[in-house]
Amino acid sequence: MDGVIPNTSMIRPGTVLEYSDGRPGHSGALAMVISVDGTGMLLQFEDRADDTRVRFNDPAWMDFLSIATTFRY
Repeated sequence: MDGVIPNTSMIRPGTVLEYSDGRPGHSGALAMVISVDGTGMLLQFEDRADDTRVRFNDPAWMDFLSIATTFRY
């Protein structure tokens, strides 16, 4: 999935993102952005106790994240 977040400046604390890579249990996972800095963001997934640091230059994450259009928070 390319270009799902065309501009990382759109990401702010409170933004809800969706992670979908096609694997069972890894599609439609929602995360709230906790904080953002120049290199990445800290996410809290709805189904995890730990937060997750995602770097903007990490395609293993960024290729599968999009801004959620609907969410369950």
